[in-house]
Amino acid sequence: FTSYILFNEIGSKGEKAIKKLHTKPSVKLFKKIFGVSAEKTYYQILGVPDFADEKTIKKAFRSHSKRLHPDKNPDPKAAELFMTIKDAYTNLLKQGSQEDQMMKQMESNLEDFQIIQRVGSMSYTHVFEFVMHVFGAVFNTFKYMTRTERVDKVHQAKTVYGQQEWTTLLQSQASIEVFIRSGKNGKVQEQATKWLHPLKRAIAYKAKTTFKAIYPEDKVKEEVHQLKRRLLGGKDPNSTSGGGGRGANSSPEERRTAERVEKATTELVAFGLVHRIVHLIHKRVLVEVLVEEFSKKSENDLDKELRDLNDLITTYTEELDAFGEATDLAFALEDILSEDGKVRKAVRYHFRKELRMREPERLEWIKALLQAPWHEYDMGAYTEGLAKYSMG
Repeated sequence: FTSYILFNEIGSKGEKAIKKLHTKPSVKLFKKIFGVSAEKTYYQILGVPDFADEKTIKKAFRSHSKRLHPDKNPDPKAAELFMTIKDAYTNLLKQGSQEDQMMKQMESNLEDFQIIQRVGSMSYTHVFEFVMHVFGAVFNTFKYMTRTERVDKVHQAKTVYGQQEWTTLLQSQASIEVFIRSGKNGKVQEQATKWLHPLKRAIAYKAKTTFKAIYPEDKVKEEVHQLKRRLLGGKDPNSTSGGGGRGANSSPEERRTAERVEKATTELVAFGLVHRIVHLIHKRVLVEVLVEEFSKKSENDLDKELRDLNDLITTYTEELDAFGEATDLAFALEDILSEDGKVRKAVRYHFRKELRMREPERLEWIKALLQAPWHEYDMGAYTEGLAKYSMG
């Protein structure tokens, strides 16, 4: 049906005519009616034809990367555009754009129903063909709806994980900033101050990527401010000294607030430190899967990155242990490490296409992933819920 429209509208005028056709109100209306977005498709974002093959897509992405990659272009707008292009590139290589999938499904359904309509107006000699096409159309529709439901569940799980993580990170910043102003408990304050900088970097990254449309910079500040006010029992955080104090002149309410702020800060800092280590452990498991099951020779190529990763895990684990001793907390990291088999299965499935890429593309991909900060590793893509790390 779509092919028929395009042929009658433009004949053989070529790619420029196709692009021009997509700007027509009638085509935009057609897209809207049949569930196809009138916004730019992934192909248009990369600047390649809708029929481009994998080689053309990769070539276009490399061309854009040379101009827009943050390492080569310091302009923040360039970095933002690079993330958009990277998202389009990733989706096209994995499964194609959502618009393409929906259009293909619509074309298939229309073809089936057109045959049904024609057969219905013909003689009974075609009843068998008619019945078979009806069955095929119903089966394909059911299959499509089932797949859509499954995709929606995965998307919903990722959304819940992302929202939980985002809320926890914002709560951590609010609690730490309130606690630092109080000047109480030097041991907790020292670690809280140290954790605040990487915490803000993680929040800034997620605000620019996952939550850009929902949480612009001003709204992030306002959300943190409201969390501080809630923590202080409704008081303005700018007019208080970090939740009161514990001195003899402090009121019972101020002392309770101070204790609540300290407890919340301790728990949230502990969560953040463990959460960071878990991200790095998942990275290490991914490398182990790659080396043991897909490319043994990659072990030598990744020697430096793997040593740096292990050094980071060791350093952060020692930091966590020191914080636990200072606050009389014990962390059950053994429970995390014992889930190695589940993590292997999850990362093997989620990164199945990347793991099967040819060299040197696969090596470039894994190196970039290992060198990126912990908060840029999207653990929520295959983790159904935010892990609750046990503390004693």
